[in-house]
Amino acid sequence: MFLNKSCRSKQQGVGLLEVLVALVILAVGLLGMAGMQASAKRNDLEAWQRSQAAFYVNDILERMRSNPTALMEYTTAAFDGITPPNDGNCTQSKQSLRDLCDIKVALQGLLEREGTGSLSQVGGLLTPRLCITPNASGLVNITLAWQGILPLNSSVNDPACVVAGGNQYNRQLIVSGFINPN
Repeated sequence: MFLNKSCRSKQQGVGLLEVLVALVILAVGLLGMAGMQASAKRNDLEAWQRSQAAFYVNDILERMRSNPTALMEYTTAAFDGITPPNDGNCTQSKQSLRDLCDIKVALQGLLEREGTGSLSQVGGLLTPRLCITPNASGLVNITLAWQGILPLNSSVNDPACVVAGGNQYNRQLIVSGFINPN
């Protein structure tokens, strides 16, 4: 049962080599898993941004439907002219302007904070831009553009409503609806 001296000398160090190979294989596997986790987190943020965009567009469309007589007051120019207060408390007297202010506050994430300071905003979209085009017959086109974190190879659908930072990072959600203005 005992190995002779010549066989034993050939076997020395083989166990250590097997352990090193196993550790290399394990390290490569763990690095692969870490890369997949990082990719999943980026994709999760992109999906969250898309769902938030859909929520915000639906919100402004429903606000417009609840105030149909002021349909023509919901415009891109009116939205761009609003400067929301730092506390996110909109106090405009006209319902349409208050609606636009509320949406701007939500898009910028002013009401969702963690900690203190200017970098404490945790909600909203990255550099959002809302473009609203109503017409007198009741047709409304709403485009919400924001900046994604991953580059895309596709072009934007509404070149009038884009976010600074290059087209490869632009995301857009375009919704058309009808609101009876009477």
